[in-house]
Amino acid sequence: MVRSMALLVCAAACGRVAASSPDDGSLDASVGFRIEAESFSTVTMPMTYHWDVKADQTGYSGTGFMQGLPATGSGCTTGDVPSCAPSIGYPIQIAQAGVYFFQARVFASTLSDDSIWYGVDGVLDASPMFFGDPRLMWHWKTGNSFPLQAGSHTLHVWLRDPGARIDVVALTTSSQTP
Repeated sequence: MVRSMALLVCAAACGRVAASSPDDGSLDASVGFRIEAESFSTVTMPMTYHWDVKADQTGYSGTGFMQGLPATGSGCTTGDVPSCAPSIGYPIQIAQAGVYFFQARVFASTLSDDSIWYGVDGVLDASPMFFGDPRLMWHWKTGNSFPLQAGSHTLHVWLRDPGARIDVVALTTSSQTP
């Protein structure tokens, strides 16, 4: 299941799609590599919140999307992440060391369900990803970059705002959204 691409990243048991329309959830092979959010390999669900596979918001790609539930409450701050925020993990294999940008195809209804935490190998990025505008539609957002060595890693997404929706996660060598 290895695909020849400029990015040289592969993930175990995860969806891969070549180019199609600009915001249907797919990435052009020259831009990067994607993993359907519902194709996670690990999940932790401490305390109140959890991730759930959903299919009730039209426009997602794959078989569904992940939503942080229950969609009420104040969410998880930086210091609360280990005890509050459920996480989903995606094993990845980096073939070539380099700087990789975290990207996600996301959906938010309000200012209260529009952010996630993310990181690599269990290390939380210092800044959450805020989905921002446009609201009420699936769109791509770019987070910070990570210098990664060749080898096995795990890409993590943690819930920050209850109700947040994630359709696709990606690592790319460009900060440009797909």
